Amino acid sequence: MLVHEGARPDTTAYTADCADGTTVSGPVIEIAEDIAPAVDLVMTGHSHQAWVCSIDDPAGQPRLVTQAMSSGRIITEHNLQYDPRTKDVVRASAHATNHLVTRDVAPDPRLQRHVDRYAALVQPIANRVIGTLTAPADRTPAPGFGDSPLGNLIADGQLADPTVVGTFGEPVIAFMNPGGIRADLDAGEVTYGEAFAVQPFSNYLVSLTLTGDQIYTLLAQQVTGANSPASGGYTKILQVSEGFTYTLGATGAIEGSVTLNGTPIDRSASYRIVTNNFLADGGDGFPVFSSGTDRYFGGVDIDAFAEHLATTSPVTPPASGRIVLG
Repeated sequence: MLVHEGARPDTTAYTADCADGTTVSGPVIEIAEDIAPAVDLVMTGHSHQAWVCSIDDPAGQPRLVTQAMSSGRIITEHNLQYDPRTKDVVRASAHATNHLVTRDVAPDPRLQRHVDRYAALVQPIANRVIGTLTAPADRTPAPGFGDSPLGNLIADGQLADPTVVGTFGEPVIAFMNPGGIRADLDAGEVTYGEAFAVQPFSNYLVSLTLTGDQIYTLLAQQVTGANSPASGGYTKILQVSEGFTYTLGATGAIEGSVTLNGTPIDRSASYRIVTNNFLADGGDGFPVFSSGTDRYFGGVDIDAFAEHLATTSPVTPPASGRIVLG
């Protein structure tokens, strides 16, 4: 089974192996303990660290659970024996090793031909200019933890996307996870390929309704729970659309500081928001999103971003400052 959620080892060694004394902590531990015993191997990700461990299944039997870093830095070699007589994997045979990718191996010529073919076919799309920036737009947050010019630009594009309006009303706030922003943009012309490098996941945009109280909870979940450094996580500051501002304290937004177009958020009122489907399902340690009501699926996030650049160019990246550190 492939599972996006992962865990973090108590070491940074890429050869981390629980058999050698490494311990891991994270959401996938509980998940693995609940996956049916019929599954003989669980491969995980998300936390971008490598490890190989054995975690008992619900029947109390050891089962191999592995993770292989990110961005192609590690390959996990899995070996399992299959018994054609029983038509099942021999669980006891399973073992795995993480190997560092040295990038000094000659490309397979047959595979390289396929890569070259499709790289050439996609060039007219990738090289199409979709907008212009008057200044660089980068992912670097304001000092400490805050918003970034590129994060603000993406959130503004999501809020402006007409595909998420639907039958439940127009969203008034957009939230974007910083981990979903994978590249910076230089000043000048922006091609579709450059925009795609920024948002390569092709997530759907989802509008939903949250109460003001849930919005306060959401802002607190950036620095608490699964995203608390004290619990082994790391702070994740959501990027927000124009008009939404607040002051962030140690445990969340400072009471009364959360405003929409200058008006304080009312904890008992309802607000239509938009985000990507990864966050909408509670990803990145934001479970309150999954409590949102009246969900409406729109288009793909990269399309919204590309359209926003096209319709507002030349674009001056929005300055940081929507999030103030208290």
